[in-house]
Amino acid sequence: MQGDGVSRSPRRGLQKYLSRFDDAMRLRAQVAGAKTSQDSGSEPEELDSFRLFRVFGSIILAIAVRVFVCKYLSIFAPFLTLQLAYMGLYKYFPKGEKKKKTTVLTAALLLSGIPAEVINRSMDTYSKMGDVFTDLCVYFFTFIVCHEVLLLFGSEIP
Repeated sequence: MQGDGVSRSPRRGLQKYLSRFDDAMRLRAQVAGAKTSQDSGSEPEELDSFRLFRVFGSIILAIAVRVFVCKYLSIFAPFLTLQLAYMGLYKYFPKGEKKKKTTVLTAALLLSGIPAEVINRSMDTYSKMGDVFTDLCVYFFTFIVCHEVLLLFGSEIP
């Protein structure tokens, strides 16, 4: 009986290694296919309706904050409130088809044994963080341009 347990262990290890190797080869092919489609001049990331709504909302908020609010309050509170509103409104906008991106990072995480669900959830979180950062960049750029325009025309608002 003891001999059976010892002989099964290397076989199971070999099968696990071979299945991981097969996974690695499939992921390598996917990554190679994704890179060739990116290199061949695939279309840039599309602006869906919700993303445009976020950008225009950030621009309008930055102008309103600069003109009316910044003398009395922080400029961060309205932006954070807007981001919370966007998180609530997200479910009411139509969802476009999301292309599943297979990157080298995704392949490495899958091969290290992290479940695909955890990786997808993390990628979704990173995507949302990128959207918030984009909104913040648009917000600050618009705020600074509006501030400079108001200074140029001699507005008394600081």
